[in-house]
Amino acid sequence: MKVVIMAAGRGSRLGYLTSDNPKTLVAVGGKPILKHILYALKPLANEVIIVTDYLGHKIKKRFGSHFDGLKLIYVRQEKLAGTAGALWQVRGYLNTGKFLALNGDDIYSTSDLAKCLDEELAVGLTRNFPWKNYEAIKLNRSGFIKSWRKITSEKPKKKVLIISGAYVLDKRIFNYEPVKINNGEFGLPQTILKMSKEHPVKGVVMDKWLSINYPGDIVKAEKYLKN
Repeated sequence: MKVVIMAAGRGSRLGYLTSDNPKTLVAVGGKPILKHILYALKPLANEVIIVTDYLGHKIKKRFGSHFDGLKLIYVRQEKLAGTAGALWQVRGYLNTGKFLALNGDDIYSTSDLAKCLDEELAVGLTRNFPWKNYEAIKLNRSGFIKSWRKITSEKPKKKVLIISGAYVLDKRIFNYEPVKINNGEFGLPQTILKMSKEHPVKGVVMDKWLSINYPGDIVKAEKYLKN
């Protein structure tokens, strides 16, 4: 199984923690975020393609070409163009079979990722208070994406299903023009939603997904991991 980890972002919301470090190397519970991800992938994958840009050489220096049996390949994103741009950068590596794509700044569990990989096409979901401009997802009775709506409120009053950064895809995704979201970036979640109109995409609720966007998220994640 091939896995793409999208780790090119600067992580500016983490402030000084990413002033001289790529976000995926920020420590959570004494280990870099990327190390948490690779540990979760060990039973599931054999090859990991890491898309880098900001201080990407530090990632390569830290992890090298192999990690506990996983082959690591590094590809520099030539232009920061969002998550879809990162995936399109490595499409040449993804010609056969399904693959898993992950955000490089989230922490996953093996069990959640295995549930996603049980499906032909899937997105990981979490139920939470969404950020503005995120898509609230509605599933049909079989658990496939039925519809979605963009969140317009700054302070939503109830939790909804939103996409977390795990995607099971195959080469069909590259038949679709990436969806432009803002600042010249292209969104992978939005492009997958477009694909779901023609190909059923399963929504898999991830029970142990941790998103690291702000320093406070690190504190919350460390408390969770201790338990």
